Amino acid sequence: MSIVTDRKIINISQDLSTAANRNVKIDINVGFGAHEVIVRQMCYGTTEAGTTRLYQLYSDLIDDQILCSFPASTSTQTLDLRFPLNSFSKGQVNFQVQEVPNGTGVGSITTNAVGRYQVMLEFIRYKL
Repeated sequence: MSIVTDRKIINISQDLSTAANRNVKIDINVGFGAHEVIVRQMCYGTTEAGTTRLYQLYSDLIDDQILCSFPASTSTQTLDLRFPLNSFSKGQVNFQVQEVPNGTGVGSITTNAVGRYQVMLEFIRYKL
């Protein structure tokens, strides 16, 4: 079992009513070389009604690039999505809300999502 030596929770929150906030670069300073990031929670609130769209949160923080997905309706998800990092400690990180394409290809990298999202990220360093 791995021993955790450091951990830090960072909350990212954006109001999507401003189009520029759908694709942002945020300065993150963890304060130590993190080996892993865990997506702990994703909240999304919207006034958008009657849609079956699905969104995803892209980030260049991780190699897989998609941190999580969420419905285009007000929701809170408690998650435990773990992604390895290569001793990330600080830097400018891109976060982008994208519409998930459906099976027929409808959907796009950019989106007209409205509302507000908040994602809770936990950075972990293990004793090696």
